[in-house]
Amino acid sequence: MRRTAIRSDQPASRRVRGRGAAPAVDATPRGSGRSIGHTAAREDAAFCPLSALEGRRIGIIGDGPPWPCAVDGYLAAHRASIETYGIDRPPPDEESIGAALDAAILIDPPPMPARPGGAGEHAQRVAHLAEWMNRLQAHHVGIVRIGNAGDADAEHTPGAVWLPRDASLDVLRGALAGLAQIRPVWDHIESELSTVRALGDQLRRYFEEVQQDLALASRLQRDFLPRELPTAPPMQFATLFRPCSWVSGDMFDVFRIDEHRVGFYLFDAMGHGVSAALLTMFIRTGLRTKRIHAQGYEPVRPGEVLADLNETLVDERLPDCQFVTGWYGVIDARTLELTYSSAGHPPPLLVSADGGSRPLLGAGGLLGVFGGQDFPNESVQLRRGDRVLLYSDGLESALTDEASGDAGIKLHPALSVCTVQSAKAFVESVATRLDNMPGAFSARTDDMSLVLAEVGVSD
Repeated sequence: MRRTAIRSDQPASRRVRGRGAAPAVDATPRGSGRSIGHTAAREDAAFCPLSALEGRRIGIIGDGPPWPCAVDGYLAAHRASIETYGIDRPPPDEESIGAALDAAILIDPPPMPARPGGAGEHAQRVAHLAEWMNRLQAHHVGIVRIGNAGDADAEHTPGAVWLPRDASLDVLRGALAGLAQIRPVWDHIESELSTVRALGDQLRRYFEEVQQDLALASRLQRDFLPRELPTAPPMQFATLFRPCSWVSGDMFDVFRIDEHRVGFYLFDAMGHGVSAALLTMFIRTGLRTKRIHAQGYEPVRPGEVLADLNETLVDERLPDCQFVTGWYGVIDARTLELTYSSAGHPPPLLVSADGGSRPLLGAGGLLGVFGGQDFPNESVQLRRGDRVLLYSDGLESALTDEASGDAGIKLHPALSVCTVQSAKAFVESVATRLDNMPGAFSARTDDMSLVLAEVGVSD
């Protein structure tokens, strides 16, 4: 692409690319302000400063004489640097076109005379003009489009200033000066957008990596949950686990202690997400349910298990806002006696075979807050058909009857009719109820966990 700087003391003749030589004209401003199609122009300092175009790089794309004569000479008088292109060929492919121009003038081809092939030639030139528009706008070059009066499409060209052919050259000067001054702003915006796009790409890659890490953490946490639940006739167990995000602050397990005793627990760390999930992993590794000695082992009573865990958490000096609730119980399958201890956890529900229910209360405090706490052991005698529903606080509204009030926590009436189902079927009914509750498909606000222990009617 050729760039030439024309001084006002030089002839303004130029060669229009793709067309032929343009006639020389007198570039000295004279007269009282002619139209774009004439050679003379008025220098009206009140319209915009005479120096507004000095040093500006202006591209002229049009359909040959006589338009280059007036515009080229007029811009030369204002010390602009001019590039001229014929419209009978498409724009150059080099991307430097945007960096080479501050503004551009696109002159629509006049209607072709009625002759064979005239309409097709005109359409081709209009197509080339559209290519120029797209190329220049892609590089944020301000455009003044000079069109034919009454051409509605041209008058409403997005991103361009439209002028009729009979507009004053001073109006053209003002439009070009304004567009040329805006160009640095567009370049700055484009630079900022490029920075934002690069930052967006970095953030996207970062979040993809985080999501992959969270997916792996979720899979690892689920591996810590019981895959197969033990059976100790007549005892049967079932579980439900629904984290509110990739990882959960809930941790539960059901495991054999010896041939006749089964232990089960549920701990709920304050908060959600990664920090709460890491704390549950620490709890699992720090839980001691057996005391091993030279002669073998002996089960540790639930209250002592929670007290030891509490001291371990206190020694870790957790932040003030970080604490844990928990419940741990042991069932002797021979006697059906349940021994348990609670640490600030929602009381489990003991549901009898006839559908009646009552809470299994406990007096222990939160874990990880104060050392030297006592966690009393409680015991209850289970009967055939009884069920113990151990749940995290995320399930309270679905499992319990809020209308029970002073009568104590009771099983929700919607689930009372499901007590005749098997343990697995009852858990499925709870899952169905969760899915049918208002807002079931919106983002969960809390983790939901359930451990069900059932005393079978028969062995």
